[in-house]
Amino acid sequence: MTESAPGYWKLYRLTDRLETLREGAGEPRSVSDEMVVIPDGRVIRIETLDGDQFGSFSVPEEEWGSQAALLGNTKLDLHDCRRGNKGG
Repeated sequence: MTESAPGYWKLYRLTDRLETLREGAGEPRSVSDEMVVIPDGRVIRIETLDGDQFGSFSVPEEEWGSQAALLGNTKLDLHDCRRGNKGG
């Protein structure tokens, strides 16, 4: 479960109680049972729920849109990553 407010987020594990896993600045773009996708400027970080870095890559700032989805443990789908359509 994710709780977020502008510029802040917190991840929880749901068991017989709410267990805080971690928290941070920004806005996570996708969360699975094992990973979280966190944009950090032009770098997209993929981390485990414990905070270990799984991978990262850079994208031009104008390419980074709001839709990202983890697809299993090894794939990330970036959908509609352009902010606007230039042209008619």
